[in-house]
Amino acid sequence: MRFPPSGIHCPQCQFLIMPSPESGVVANRRQKKLADYTKYGKKCSDCHAYKDPATAFHKCAANGDGLQNSCKACIGLQYNLRKLDNARPVWLTTRDSLRTQNDAANQAAGRP
Repeated sequence: MRFPPSGIHCPQCQFLIMPSPESGVVANRRQKKLADYTKYGKKCSDCHAYKDPATAFHKCAANGDGLQNSCKACIGLQYNLRKLDNARPVWLTTRDSLRTQNDAANQAAGRP
């Protein structure tokens, strides 16, 4: 679906229903999220470590900040573990141990 440059508006009241990706609304929201990461960094949803969003996360246009939720290290680890027979339980155990380590480090550093 191609968006008009200003987004999709209601035909009756002209209310902005869905902004286009090129419009300033989406770009401003994305820039605000990236600016929020300057204090602590972005938190990986898998290992709970705060990392630099520019280098540690792949891009994903579907997310609000334009970055994936999992860091590159966790994605690579998941990819390597897929070759094992019992990949899912090994990944869950590894992820839980990473989370406990990083949660303790985050709490000691005063991060949320």
